Amino acid sequence: PAGSLRRSALLAGTVTLFVLVSTMILHHEARLPAMHIPGQGLTTLKVALEWLLVAMLLLTAFMLYRHRQRPGDYDAGTLSLAVLLMAAGELFFTVYVQVSSTANLLGHVYKVIAYYYLYRAIFTETVRRPFLRIAQLNSEVARERDLAAGMLNTAQVIILLLNPEGRISHANPYFEQLTGFRLDDIRGKDWFGTLLPKRDHARIRELFSRSCSGTPTRGTMNTIVTRDGRERLIEWHDQRLFDTQGAFTGVLAIGQDVTERHRAVDELLRSNAILDAVNQAQSQLIAHRASKDIFAGLLDALLDLTGSQYGFIGEVLWNEAGAPYVRTRYISNIAWNDEMHRLVEDKGLDGLTFHKLDNLLGRSVLDRRAVIANDAPHDARRGGLPEGHPAIHTFMGIPIFEGDEIRAVIGLANRAGGYDPGIVTLIEPLAVVELNNQNRELQ
Repeated sequence: PAGSLRRSALLAGTVTLFVLVSTMILHHEARLPAMHIPGQGLTTLKVALEWLLVAMLLLTAFMLYRHRQRPGDYDAGTLSLAVLLMAAGELFFTVYVQVSSTANLLGHVYKVIAYYYLYRAIFTETVRRPFLRIAQLNSEVARERDLAAGMLNTAQVIILLLNPEGRISHANPYFEQLTGFRLDDIRGKDWFGTLLPKRDHARIRELFSRSCSGTPTRGTMNTIVTRDGRERLIEWHDQRLFDTQGAFTGVLAIGQDVTERHRAVDELLRSNAILDAVNQAQSQLIAHRASKDIFAGLLDALLDLTGSQYGFIGEVLWNEAGAPYVRTRYISNIAWNDEMHRLVEDKGLDGLTFHKLDNLLGRSVLDRRAVIANDAPHDARRGGLPEGHPAIHTFMGIPIFEGDEIRAVIGLANRAGGYDPGIVTLIEPLAVVELNNQNRELQ
């Protein structure tokens, strides 16, 4: 406000001075000293005033040149040129004799050219500079937008934009690559019903509602279902978005696929648990515990580690004809009638023999390799089950070798989600325990 008042006062003073001088010249010309004498030329006062004006213009040009790097609403270089042209015109005004002389004409020509550059320096630059600044800002915004788009398109994380209703507004190319869904196919669709398993709908909707209310998600993990039915575990971080008026427009969610990382951690934990089970079994051997207790502990550990419902440990033997058969060492309690229940309670089914091996467990012995059946009721290798036997939905049979000879077989059943070859690798250390047990019995 103070600066504005000063400028207004300066403008008012300048206009007042201009009016007074003009009035004096127009109405009191006779009282003014002579500047030009016809036939003689310019008076000494006129020449001195012209040289004073030239000096003032040169000083002004010098000051403008010194401050040419300072920001302002004018072009200092062009303005300096205009002032120098004015000074040149004033020089011609110091030498003419007649009003119609060439020197007087050239002086006015220089004045006209100077006013043109003065117009360019002040008015044109003042009008043009804001548009140049706008163009510069637009260029910077475009660069920032291109940079953001490049980061969005190359980032190896999910970048997802949901509207306040939880519908998909945008997703980056990595999301398309990971899930198999094209953005154009799912834009506007409900996020929860499109990519989340039903078991997680209620929980994730609640988290989304909290996020919309101002409680951001930090490190929450949930599963998404890809187009081909695979499940991926995603760790989420999100942020609310607002428009320029402050109205809530949606949620920006950043998700990292941690499936492999968690799988590796789970494998490590299972490996450690297997080693603990092996060490415990070996300690029991050293303490001369009964084989039934050893196998019971091993089988319980296997059931816990794999999430299986039932299990079986058997010794592989050969009859006189050289055909293999299996003798049970321990079976988890799956008794389907009173007689079997009493037998399990008494011996844990230790010592039962199975000569018929045309079934899933037998195939692991006959084929000398692990057998995995994640749809056991419809597997061509399945055999019949005794009447009343609990249903087997998924099954894995693992042969245990000493050198090239099969010494034992392990069977596990009904693991949620089925079995995979990685479990076979984890269970192989149990071969050491089984063989140690065999050696102890021989001794």
